[in-house]
Amino acid sequence: MTPNPRVVQAFHTLKEIGISEEKVELVLKKLLKLYDKNWELIESKNYRVLADIIFEEEDNKMPEPKKSNAHDEDIDEKGFTPDEFFRPLKRARLKNRKGLATNRSCNTKFVEKNRG
Repeated sequence: MTPNPRVVQAFHTLKEIGISEEKVELVLKKLLKLYDKNWELIESKNYRVLADIIFEEEDNKMPEPKKSNAHDEDIDEKGFTPDEFFRPLKRARLKNRKGLATNRSCNTKFVEKNRG
């Protein structure tokens, strides 16, 4: 049985813009049923209606929910858990730590004392 030339043309036209035959076939069946097999409405403007519905369905697809564990419920949108230790972005300055000189004059006294 030879395929309908209108169907072949729809497949060919939409394949040129990167739409697979499987997607075209599914939406084309719906449109033919909706338009009572009126091809003129589907073929108008170079299958614009068909392409628009395919793109609209892709946009409306909801992402599949991730498999979750009990632990995943505590993770925020950035991927951190509330109890997780956060490392600061900057190191804190340690002023006047014991055993370290705070200025150059103290440092020279320390060096002179330990030379001899």
